[in-house]
Amino acid sequence: MPTKTTRIKAPAILNRAAFNLTVDTIASATTRLRKLEAVRDAKIQAIQQEHAPEITEVEDQIKLAASMAEKYAEAHRDELLPGKLKSSETPLARFGFRLGNRTVALLKKGCSWDAAVIILKSLKFVECVRTVEEVNKETILARTDEHGQFACTADPKETSRMPLSTIGLKINQAETFFIEPKVDGAETVKAGGES
Repeated sequence: MPTKTTRIKAPAILNRAAFNLTVDTIASATTRLRKLEAVRDAKIQAIQQEHAPEITEVEDQIKLAASMAEKYAEAHRDELLPGKLKSSETPLARFGFRLGNRTVALLKKGCSWDAAVIILKSLKFVECVRTVEEVNKETILARTDEHGQFACTADPKETSRMPLSTIGLKINQAETFFIEPKVDGAETVKAGGES
């Protein structure tokens, strides 16, 4: 038989005094949370520092051994992976060669991506050349005033403006409610908060 879940409604704030108490409770809890997080973070950092030398040493051992094993495997591939085998194993590990994802790369040092673009365009392979066009939002913000008037030129001597809506754009700026504790130093909430 399925059980019925009953949702309990959170009590509503009914007056200014209750609102102030709720905001102050949040401020005190936020300060306490920050202190707890600071203690946690300090302990994590101490543990990381304690184990960092050994971790680095083991990582370096793994890199060195993997490099040596890869060189041996490349030189003795037929012995380690006879026929069409791509992998094999030891009592503790599997090893082998995997094909990575296909990538496009430059043929040699003298080649460049810019030259490849020119050649592709000259051969009319335009579908192989990517052109990214997008609105420069930072410039739009910088050139639009608080009344939504957009400066039509980058030249500050020009005064030509038009409504940003003409371009089909607008500036959004949302207002959000916040609560943050007022603190004395980094320790306590003002007016007798918890330490």
